[in-house]
Amino acid sequence: KVENFGEQNIYIESVSLNGKALDRTWLTHDEIQKGGLLVIRASKSHEANFGAGNLWISDIEKGE
Repeated sequence: KVENFGEQNIYIESVSLNGKALDRTWLTHDEIQKGGLLVIRASKSHEANFGAGNLWISDIEKGE
């Protein structure tokens, strides 16, 4: 579900999964399998730090 999306509101302000705030731009396989309600709240201003503190790095990128 996307809230507040519109012509001017094209940036991500916040994300929650089943009512719990997520500060990341990725989901785990387990979260996808369990399902639930993913809510993305849009904003007209770009939040440069959204998800920046919790980046997903693949095993390939780690060199494993």
